[in-house]
Amino acid sequence: KAFPQESFSFFIGTTLDKSHPAAFLMEMCTQMAAALGQPQDDHLWKDTEELKTVFIALQRKISQEAKSSKKSYYFVIDGLEWIHHESGQKSILDLLPYEPKAHMYLLTSCEPGRVPTFKHERLDIAPFGTSEAEFYLKGLAIEQDEIRTLRRHCNGVPGYLAAVRKLVSAGKKYSEISQ
Repeated sequence: KAFPQESFSFFIGTTLDKSHPAAFLMEMCTQMAAALGQPQDDHLWKDTEELKTVFIALQRKISQEAKSSKKSYYFVIDGLEWIHHESGQKSILDLLPYEPKAHMYLLTSCEPGRVPTFKHERLDIAPFGTSEAEFYLKGLAIEQDEIRTLRRHCNGVPGYLAAVRKLVSAGKKYSEISQ
């Protein structure tokens, strides 16, 4: 993150701790509280309904800060395609800050052909080609044929390649995360 105090991010995954609304709320509240210089652990033991209240309050404070300082704030949510919205159950989709506010932006991923139900501008991000993926992952303990297979499986989506790069750079073996 180039501007950690002005961006709040969450990568939705397939596990409970990366797809449950409470996990999203805790992470967003922690990041917004840090940006506002507030205690970051006050909300960690709250239930989901209490977290929603804190989330909305922090969003309002960020909005006020954005107006007064003229700084832009970004909510970056990747992995929306991992959400399986079950009828009657709330999901992270229900919590996203859709309503446009001055100097506040919501940046999300979206599967091709899946159109968000809120007002939006579409920006296509070109996927990495094979040579770009090889260059991006160069110097890591990943064989070239593994890079080609990874790129094919993730369709060259930069966010997935970045996640693999981060894990391998942190010491994970590619074989441990590729299964």
